[in-house]
Formats: sequence, structure tokens, C-alpha cells
Amino acid sequence: PPFLCGVGRAEFTAPELLDVDIRHTPRRASSDLFALAVHIFQLVMGGVHPFDGVWHGEGEKPRRHELARRGRFAYAGDPQLRPRPTAMPFELLPAEIRGLFTRAFVRGAADPDARPTGREWHDALARCAADLRTCPADERHVYPPHHTACPWCAHVERLAAPAEPRPVVRRRVRGEVVM
Repeated sequence: PPFLCGVGRAEFTAPELLDVDIRHTPRRASSDLFALAVHIFQLVMGGVHPFDGVWHGEGEKPRRHELARRGRFAYAGDPQLRPRPTAMPFELLPAEIRGLFTRAFVRGAADPDARPTGREWHDALARCAADLRTCPADERHVYPPHHTACPWCAHVERLAAPAEPRPVVRRRVRGEVVM
């Protein structure tokens, strides 16, 4: 008989398990592969959740689990959900790794069996790790060789740059100009 467990965390729960009572529903390996992909994403992207981002759609931003159910991965080019400006660019990662995340979070929302296996993650991450370069300016920074300069240094510079001033908006209220 399957071992059933009623414990789970929403941010790691596969979309197909969101509307079921997990105390009485056996989990499939593909559901665990969703959680694995979320953990790996957070590890390589500095703690950012794959469904966190800036909402550009109508109404309020849907919750993470609803975005996951719809396959609205913030880094998949969806015009309604864009990565936060402070997040590392997705291009930091090699194309192979980005493709695995897209499979896990976009294709995997509609077809859970499309999610990458643990072996696929292991092999792709091992290939990436074998090719990492060390930044000449900061030995704590390592990055894939498809970058000509350290993307971590560029990210730190971008975050430290002063924000562009917002334009002053002038409007008329009852005949008076207000800002």
C-alpha cells in the first residue's frame, strides 16, 4: 500500500495536487519532480521562487500556486508575469538548464510526466559545474562560460546604481496644477 502524507508546503506542491486531499491521494514521482525543480531553481537563482515576479496582467497578481497551475513561469517570456527587476537574469544559466526549468514549470503544468527527472538534473548540473569560470575580481563569483564577463558583478553594479528619477506628473484638479 502507498504511504500517504498530509504534510506539504504550497510553494513546493505540484499543481496537480492543489485541489486534492493529499492525506488520501498517493503522490506520483512527477509531483516530487516539481518540488525538486523549485528547490534547484531557488538554489541557482539566489532564493527566488520560479513563480515570483511582477504582474502585468489584469487584476491582482494570482498566488504562486495558481500561476504554477497555469504554467506561468516568470522566466518563460510570459508578458503578464515578468521577473522582478532585482532578480538575477535567467540568462545567467546555460540554455540546457533554462530548458529543463521550462519543461518543469511550463510543459509540466499541462503534462506532469514531461518534468525533468532527477538524473536529467544531475547530469545537466554536473556538465554546468564542470565548465564554471571563477571571476577574476571576486573568487566567490562563479559563472558558466557562455558569459564574457562576470554576471554576478554586473548584477551587483546594476543593483547599486541609483534609480532613475520618476517623471513629475502634473495634473489639474479643480483648476489648480498639482504634482
